[in-house]
Amino acid sequence: AMIRSPEIIFAGFSAEDGCLATAVDLSNRGYSGSFVKDCSFSKPLGTLGARETRTIVNDLIGRFAKIVALQEITGTDSFCSLATGR
Repeated sequence: AMIRSPEIIFAGFSAEDGCLATAVDLSNRGYSGSFVKDCSFSKPLGTLGARETRTIVNDLIGRFAKIVALQEITGTDSFCSLATGR
């Protein structure tokens, strides 16, 4: 199912900082948000590696926004195919 407006779609490099804050802020302001999990990354946090941090952060963000994959919103799972049209 394609996502419909006025849903705000977001992703980012530092999911544990900016993306989590965005999800909380959207929710608090009454907006619907979708976090693109496979277009977002996390840095290692304390004793956790990047992968473990990302898993935990995705769970936290899921409390405030819908968690989606790139394919759910674009019909493709590749940035390359989006850029080249192939």
